[in-house]
Amino acid sequence: MLLPNHNQRRRPRSLPRLWLRSVALVLSASTAAVSAPVPLAVAATKASSEAAIVAKQALQYYNGQQWAMAAELYRRAYRIDPTKPEYLFGVGRAEQRAGRYKEAILAFETLLTILPEGDGFRAKVQRALDETRAQQAEAQAKPEPGPKPEPELKPEPEPEPKPEP
Repeated sequence: MLLPNHNQRRRPRSLPRLWLRSVALVLSASTAAVSAPVPLAVAATKASSEAAIVAKQALQYYNGQQWAMAAELYRRAYRIDPTKPEYLFGVGRAEQRAGRYKEAILAFETLLTILPEGDGFRAKVQRALDETRAQQAEAQAKPEPGPKPEPELKPEPEPEPKPEP
């Protein structure tokens, strides 16, 4: 039995054959690149429509003045589709209405870092942020409602002794 000699050099392949393999490899790669985004596009569309449904529910809770639930649903919608800054704005507004100013400020500040300069939506977000900061300052300036202090009891004056007849 003859064993192959590993020290021998392999015969070079012919140029046309090598060229055909290269072209086939490039074509298969380009076909894969073109067809791969289709499932991603479908997934993105599905996520976007799911986020829109959640945001619609959030709006119903917001209009019903159920601020905490509205904020949570807007947060969920934003996690599903972070390309929609309106959802993060909804989080801020709902938290603001609920009186949770720190959370609202965080949402508005995050939104300002995401939005590009020159975006018209930035002015609306900045106004909401300023308004929320003012409300927070006002709430901190008010004394916390606590139990009413008990009225001071004044000792009753002792009756004057009556002179004896």
